[in-house]
Amino acid sequence: MLTHSTLKILALGAAWMVMSPTLQAQDTVIVPCDGDTVFGSYCYTNNDQHTWFWQSACGAAVTVHFQSGEIEGNASDQMRIYDGADAMAPLLYSNPASDLDLAGLSFVGLSGMLYMEMTSNATNCCATGNFVGTQWGWYLTTDGATGMKERDATDFSMFPNPADDQLHIDLPDGALGRTEVRVADALGRVVYREMLVPGLNTLDVHGLRNGSYTVLLTAPEGLVTKGLHVIH
Repeated sequence: MLTHSTLKILALGAAWMVMSPTLQAQDTVIVPCDGDTVFGSYCYTNNDQHTWFWQSACGAAVTVHFQSGEIEGNASDQMRIYDGADAMAPLLYSNPASDLDLAGLSFVGLSGMLYMEMTSNATNCCATGNFVGTQWGWYLTTDGATGMKERDATDFSMFPNPADDQLHIDLPDGALGRTEVRVADALGRVVYREMLVPGLNTLDVHGLRNGSYTVLLTAPEGLVTKGLHVIH
């Protein structure tokens, strides 16, 4: 027979479980090792609890590169990234209790895995529109099955920047094999893609809106990225 004290303890335990639910992985993504790039975006909400798990298809190191996003300056709005499969893995990053711009940050999971979790309080978030441009945008790459690493960005030239109607990309004459260029907007969406040849290539970007973009070149030698501004 349950006593009054036992029922009270059970009730308190149930209430604690309701107030402190365990985070569960909601997004699981396998990052290919063929030089392809995986994009993602997220607009966090009030009282948010969301997790992501990224894993290299070949066990090589996996890297997440943030293109955009902000976090409110509040200790309750937290993004944590771990080098492994869950929150028991080594912690790579935990944002400070101040307004933070994620653009330009990168984190490497040497284990071949990255785990990210997001929690927020009941006020101010991307979804309510309290901030401008707060949606997170990122892309993921791996070192590849043969130890592929990012090439030096000086391996190709890109001009003019800012661009208006045309963008020129000059590849070294010694570039190996097929090279693909992709242009991603601030939310990580691919808005332009084309195959390039060694030498001077001209891209028609008159259809792109004014703003900031990321240019990604994928070739047998690896991946190269550069920032681009479009102003018409």
